Amino acid sequence: MSGLDTCYLPGEHRWLGRLAPDLALSTADGDTTLAKLLHPGRPVLLDLTPDRAFSRWLSAVTVVFAACPAHPDIGALLLRPDGHIAWLSTTFVDDAGLADALHRWVTPPSLDPLPIPVSSAWEQAQ
Repeated sequence: MSGLDTCYLPGEHRWLGRLAPDLALSTADGDTTLAKLLHPGRPVLLDLTPDRAFSRWLSAVTVVFAACPAHPDIGALLLRPDGHIAWLSTTFVDDAGLADALHRWVTPPSLDPLPIPVSSAWEQAQ
């Protein structure tokens, strides 16, 4: 039994919400694959635009600038650490929905401690 066919929040594109295919990519550091980019276990925004249109997101998430000749129709992908596609753009400038996807799938939960109840079952038993 596996979860390879799991789809989180499907969208307009057939890849959205699904496990990303292991794309062959060309970066400034040389050829690589999507699987290698995800190896550190961190979310990745894969910017496939020729002019780095999604670079303004560098402060929010790791952005990798690459080319993917096999899929020239894809502008950018937000990948969760588990390899699922949380957001996808088929344009080369539109980042609509990216902030929401980052908040939903990437932002860590609050580090504030949970409030301690004033009375507990143990205190009531005393």
